[in-house]
Amino acid sequence: MAERIPPKIDDQLLSILTETWPKFSPMEMSRRRSLIESTMFESDLEHLLIYGAGGFGSAVPWLTEWPVTTEVICIVTPQEKDALFIQYYNHTPLAEKLANSAEVHWGGSSTIQSAISELRHRNGLGTRIGIIGPLPFKASEILKEVSGELVDMNSATST
Repeated sequence: MAERIPPKIDDQLLSILTETWPKFSPMEMSRRRSLIESTMFESDLEHLLIYGAGGFGSAVPWLTEWPVTTEVICIVTPQEKDALFIQYYNHTPLAEKLANSAEVHWGGSSTIQSAISELRHRNGLGTRIGIIGPLPFKASEILKEVSGELVDMNSATST
């Protein structure tokens, strides 16, 4: 059997191999946050709910670096730390390490109700709330009852 020779890797890329989990630079994550906040401002939104479940909902990892496993909701409010609600309690320790730009919480018995509690805390009830991701109909109906208006932001953020 021939000896395996490791590939030659550029010194600039070598640091990637020593990371415990690949992450984007703080500068890139700041750029993404600025884009989201600009889009919110242009759409007259004070709050944004980003939804993902079962591997769907690419805006969640794009903004937080948390890969969507099971149901997750991220509440974004300009000038505040994001709140990330993850339905599987045992996923929260890893989420705290990966999504260090967000406050990570267990979603409890109802992820949408936990998100609504956070919106209440942020004075977001009765306001226009942007939605990104495949938010289920039932959760959308529950959110609609406490919001001023739900705004579909999927097309505004899909470029």
